[in-house]
Amino acid sequence: MGTNSRTLTTQIITDGDLSADITSDTIKAQSLDKVNFFVSWTGSSPSGSLIVQGTVDGSNWEDVGVTEPTISGASGTGFVIVGSDKTCWKEMRLFWDFTSGTGTVQAWVHAKDI
Repeated sequence: MGTNSRTLTTQIITDGDLSADITSDTIKAQSLDKVNFFVSWTGSSPSGSLIVQGTVDGSNWEDVGVTEPTISGASGTGFVIVGSDKTCWKEMRLFWDFTSGTGTVQAWVHAKDI
């Protein structure tokens, strides 16, 4: 990693509805070295999985292999950090795979530029 590395922090989900699937905004990832997704939620027992996804063509999205955390039976507020050093993608995003419950979610990405 060069001495001129920079960090990126941006909100990618604002007031997301946890009672349905959610796809975050995308981030350009081709020059990123490390990526963390910070998520906080409130609600009534939201249940589902957060999945990090990547694409090389902007159309076909694949799971990056990071499917943590599974939020199950959570109530109130909390946060999780999903880290991935698997950033060999043109773009990345976060996907909420809804199972049950209700709530609201906020998500940010924090990454280090090469």
